[in-house]
Amino acid sequence: MNSPQAGSGDQVINELKKQTFWQKLKAVQNNKVYIFEYNGLVNPGSIDSIEKAAKKLQEIVSS
Repeated sequence: MNSPQAGSGDQVINELKKQTFWQKLKAVQNNKVYIFEYNGLVNPGSIDSIEKAAKKLQEIVSS
């Protein structure tokens, strides 16, 4: 998930879990929601941002 909100990833996810729509999603129920920075995933402004997003995706897939 791309998070423009301020706060840590855990804070954002915990807030989303309080909303009925998000509670119904299997990804939320199974704790498979991941926070990514806007730059690098949605708007890759630099190669560093792209590499950072790719590294995080690789970590998720490997776990």
